Amino acid sequence: MAQSAPPPPPPTGGNGKYIVALIIALLGIGALLYFRSQQKPVTVTQIVTATPTATPTGDDNDVPPPPEVPDAGGDTGPVKTTPVSAGDPCNVKSCGGKTTDEIESTLAVRARAARKCYDQLLAQDQSLKGQVKVKVRIASNGLVCSAVATANDTGSQSVERCATNPFRGIQTAAPKGGCVDVEIPMNFKPAQ
Repeated sequence: MAQSAPPPPPPTGGNGKYIVALIIALLGIGALLYFRSQQKPVTVTQIVTATPTATPTGDDNDVPPPPEVPDAGGDTGPVKTTPVSAGDPCNVKSCGGKTTDEIESTLAVRARAARKCYDQLLAQDQSLKGQVKVKVRIASNGLVCSAVATANDTGSQSVERCATNPFRGIQTAAPKGGCVDVEIPMNFKPAQ
């Protein structure tokens, strides 16, 4: 009788090594996601300590002048606001907080945006010059509640809008000790 040959060995390799590699990759991704969720976000603050310059820079980031708004008649005084809710941080009679370096830096950046707007208006009318004083109220949470011109000797509503609009609707650091009122005098004159 003839002997039969032993059965062939079972196949090796297969898909096992791919499954192990996939499991290791999934564990690595899971660990990466876990560690990223445990990290605190990093806050980067750029501090700018410069005064507005008299010459336009020609940046692509120039703030365009605000659109012309038809005159609605004589000045009726400061704008009065109606409280939105009892918990509204802007609904206070007076403020006694203090500004911080971060707040002052944010306001300086916004003042430069006002200067860029003025420079664009100056290209249309070389006679525009004078001072605009802007009162900015910052709530205890850092929200700018209002920005109104308290004085404007330029004779131009457009310059007044250039001075007030950059401060409206922004968020900054919270003041120390509650809300704060900041008066910002801005002198606008053509470059010599």
